[in-house]
Amino acid sequence: GSTAYKLTVTNAVSGLFVTDGSAISLVDVNGDGSVIVGVVQAGSFANQAAFAISINGTTGAVTVEQYLSLHQDSASNTPDDGVSLNANSLALTVTITDGDGDKASTPVDVSGKITFDDDGPKLTAVLSGTTAALDEGNTDAGSPPTSTAATINTGAIAKGDDPDVTGTGYIAHAVDVSLVTATPQFGADGPAASDATAYKLTVTNAVSGLFVTDGSAISLVDVNGDGSVIVGVVQAGSFANQAAFAISINGTTGAVTVEQYLSLHQDSASNTPDDGVSLNANSLALTVTITDGDGDKASTPVDVSGKITFDDDGPKLTAVLSGTTAALDEGNTDAGSPPTSTAATINTGAIAKGDDPDVTGTGYIAHAVDVALVTATPQFGADGPAAAGSTAYKLTVTNAVSGLFVTDGSAISLVDVNGDGSVIVGVVQAGSFANQAAF
Repeated sequence: GSTAYKLTVTNAVSGLFVTDGSAISLVDVNGDGSVIVGVVQAGSFANQAAFAISINGTTGAVTVEQYLSLHQDSASNTPDDGVSLNANSLALTVTITDGDGDKASTPVDVSGKITFDDDGPKLTAVLSGTTAALDEGNTDAGSPPTSTAATINTGAIAKGDDPDVTGTGYIAHAVDVSLVTATPQFGADGPAASDATAYKLTVTNAVSGLFVTDGSAISLVDVNGDGSVIVGVVQAGSFANQAAFAISINGTTGAVTVEQYLSLHQDSASNTPDDGVSLNANSLALTVTITDGDGDKASTPVDVSGKITFDDDGPKLTAVLSGTTAALDEGNTDAGSPPTSTAATINTGAIAKGDDPDVTGTGYIAHAVDVALVTATPQFGADGPAAAGSTAYKLTVTNAVSGLFVTDGSAISLVDVNGDGSVIVGVVQAGSFANQAAF
């Protein structure tokens, strides 16, 4: 062959390292420049080939095979960077021979033309489908709300102490909830020796969209500045600058714990006693970061705002008959006196009061005043009673047929005269007193 090609090691120090940091030296394995091997000098792969470079001696075509992952750099933001051999470490020598055996050779430095591209880490992270659901006051079991000693350190921010819940600490909590499922791919470099997968919380919008019961807004604060604990801080009112709740994360496992210290305002609707509220969308993210063997990182934030919910502690009420009766003595004659009428005090509106012809005077012929027929036992829960009108009473006609009759036998029907349950009138339906109030 008039033209021949071979590889020449011009400097055995390749400048390359395997992922664990062990250096690689270049070795002419056959001594003829046909195959150059990158041999690991120390560590787990000592004296093994990290890569090999061969050449076709006739055509000059080069083939490279890589057997072990290489260390590209320790920068976290270069997951797909490349490395090449040290300059002037490997030459490709071309030799030509003429008809009477004379030769000419030229070495060409090809060190920079053999590159190894990094296999950077890749990560997918999605919501797990699990929710950190807190029951305000933990009263779903029917027990009165109580506080329990808190476990999350809120630093310089004092925890609120709900005045409507016995004890001090959290009034609801959710423990070690995995909100996100992460799927890391570390590639050829493998995971870092430690902290290969790390989790933290990130405030993406401090406006939480939540309020304490008195209507004061709550803002999100990264209390340690490292995403380990996020505190919901009350902005005004009686609990200004206190923690309404706190959210912590285990940086290694990603498990989230939430503690609630003050009752929240769910809504002002009267027919939703156990509704829930969650953080504003895109206000809180859970960020997963993976690190491969040579320090490259990949991070993915996942919005978990809607996966932390606070269920309302709605009021509960029992009301039973008190055992007392509003007993009227017709004509008040039990004392033996003749019946008399007394000026009425109840306004029956457009319905005229009947005037009994057999009783002297005009007004009521019997009455019972301020009788407590029902005993009510309210439980206002963690939200406490309303500032005004927290307990209200009214009468409701559940069947207009009273079952009562005036003396002439005419039936009496019940009418809510004001439409608000404040006054119920027994209206005579026929006879001499038709459309008049019997009571």
